[in-house]
Amino acid sequence: MKKPIETETSPSSSGKPSKNTIAKNPNATAPKNKSSNATTSKTEKAKVVSKKTPQKQVAVQASKTSSDSEILAKLEILRKDLVDLDKDYKSYKSAMKTEMDTVRRQFESVQSADLELILRCMQKALRNPKGFQNPIRASRPDKLPVTAVHGHEMMITLILDDYLTKPVEDFAKKHILEIGMTRETVWSQCSTSRLACLARMIGTRFTSVDMDENNVKNAEYITKMYHPYATMVCDLGEDYLAKLEPPYPTYIYLDAYDFEHPNHSEGRQNRYKKVLGQKISNEACWEMHLKCCKRIAEILPDYGIIVFDDVWHENGRWTGKGGTAMPFLLTNGFHIVAQTPKTVALKRNRFISG
Repeated sequence: MKKPIETETSPSSSGKPSKNTIAKNPNATAPKNKSSNATTSKTEKAKVVSKKTPQKQVAVQASKTSSDSEILAKLEILRKDLVDLDKDYKSYKSAMKTEMDTVRRQFESVQSADLELILRCMQKALRNPKGFQNPIRASRPDKLPVTAVHGHEMMITLILDDYLTKPVEDFAKKHILEIGMTRETVWSQCSTSRLACLARMIGTRFTSVDMDENNVKNAEYITKMYHPYATMVCDLGEDYLAKLEPPYPTYIYLDAYDFEHPNHSEGRQNRYKKVLGQKISNEACWEMHLKCCKRIAEILPDYGIIVFDDVWHENGRWTGKGGTAMPFLLTNGFHIVAQTPKTVALKRNRFISG
């Protein structure tokens, strides 16, 4: 039997076995296709990925749901905050309206009271200009009659007396000074607002000085309607006078450091301790007013007037706030021109008429 003829195979130009070789050698393995292998690899990977994808999708979805919940929770908090802010604003607006109405009524009340007292003083100045010329002295403090109005009534009446009897004088060049301003808004004690009102009425300047910033804030509040004629200053009275420069005040109302008595509130004592470092005492009171009066004696213009409140003569000596200041004034060229049980007014001797 003849053997099959073996033919030599020549590789193709591509280096692959020729078709003839494959045909003649059925046991030969066909070459693998690279693109087919890549597709198979991707498919297998996709299958692997597809097996893991549901778990990741669930995790992502859960994370997204959690994030959405947090955002919604924050939005709900913001919504509640806005609702609360709206309520607060409406409440604040209502409270402000109530406060403004209260302030308006207070201003109207204060101004009415100020005008009432000034009209009383004007009536007194017109009908009885010598009404304060008859001193009333008490032998003991408990015998002092209770007066409805403090010494500022005398101050206002004497200023109005000048205003009515000296029409040619320019009151815009004059100046009213108060040492020791109003503490409480009480009708009989509102010297600061009354003097401020008077200053505006007659067109002159008014300055009030007090050591306590709380008193200054209160005074600024009740004298707003009299600006720019009224000025409030926080300072020690004696220090303010020491620094004062011309033109000097024509009218000085002195009612500052308290003297000892049993009716001082704990709050007032505490303010003295905080501001001055000590409780109220007669010695400190007398020293402060004496310093003030020594400076006033240097600067008070001709025909100027000092009104000294809470001062009286007892058993042959001066007491109240004027324990040492009154003897100094009376021995240094001043004379009493008006007096009530607890207030005196003084001018320089050379300007006393009659």
